[in-house]
Amino acid sequence: KNMNNAIADLCQEAVTETHMYAIITQITPKSNLQDSIDVLDKLKTRAVQQSVTNTAFTTVTVVSTSEDVLFEQNSKLMYDNVLEATPGFIRKVVQKNMNNAIADLCEEAVTENDMYEVVKQITPKHFLQNSIDVLDQHKTHAVKQFEEEYRTSSFIVAGKEVRFEQSSKVMYDKILEGHPVFVRQVVKNNLDKAISEMCGEIMTENDMYEVINVASPKPLLKFNIIILDEHKTS
Repeated sequence: KNMNNAIADLCQEAVTETHMYAIITQITPKSNLQDSIDVLDKLKTRAVQQSVTNTAFTTVTVVSTSEDVLFEQNSKLMYDNVLEATPGFIRKVVQKNMNNAIADLCEEAVTENDMYEVVKQITPKHFLQNSIDVLDQHKTHAVKQFEEEYRTSSFIVAGKEVRFEQSSKVMYDKILEGHPVFVRQVVKNNLDKAISEMCGEIMTENDMYEVINVASPKPLLKFNIIILDEHKTS
């Protein structure tokens, strides 16, 4: 039923192999996603294999445009290059999805930081890093400064102010994003409890590894460690 509903939302006259990747990404829990992707990989044709490696398509149905939106910094360059990195046969769908996300997220202007949020919202996790890499190639120093400030900001965790240093806050956020929405609040509660009990006023990357070792169920521990490894600075 979930697959049929996703097909009805995403596809018009026909269902392609590429559509099936988008559908599976939309309906499958993160913990089982790779198994489903592996099944598709065994059945896909060579043409789809070539196109999927560089794709940045989305599963959101859109209708709005961003023709009247002002692009600041290098955000328009980012927008254009995300489209260029997308296979031609799904480029119009991607453009509509980006326009829709921009209309939802942005008001008077689109900044480089906004483009990161747009791409995170519309891109299936299986292809997200490809799109982030495109954005990274065109971001200005101001965005890098924003990221540095974000890495050393204080946040309230379980009623306690904690200063996240290095990439520990990015790790924290990515752990949450890596879990299905319906269990994300439970994961957050477990993380916050472990941070509150184990850490002082400062949270480091090494602390995040200790927190994950305590807060993760054994079957998910390896999965969560991989997420931390992807975002550690050293």
